[in-house]
Amino acid sequence: MNDAPSPTPSDDDRSSPERERRTAGSATGAIRTDDPSTPPAEFKSISSIWPAVVAAGVTLTAFGIVTSMTFSIFGLLVFISGVIGWAGELIRG
Repeated sequence: MNDAPSPTPSDDDRSSPERERRTAGSATGAIRTDDPSTPPAEFKSISSIWPAVVAAGVTLTAFGIVTSMTFSIFGLLVFISGVIGWAGELIRG
């Protein structure tokens, strides 16, 4: 027989309302969103000109394939500058 005393629960083992709220939401332990005390997540929309520049470059390149090489070259330059600008904006955050 094992006469060792049972271990006392530590603070981490005890059930708390915060722990129950975190684990009750999902299997990943995410905080439930239906809790009125949890503020909603804020998403900030960032507008950027670079997707339109990339689209204009693609359009000019395709137009140049049908018409003349000048439009294609200009479209490729616009496309490349748009990709570089967009990537730079994403890297800077």
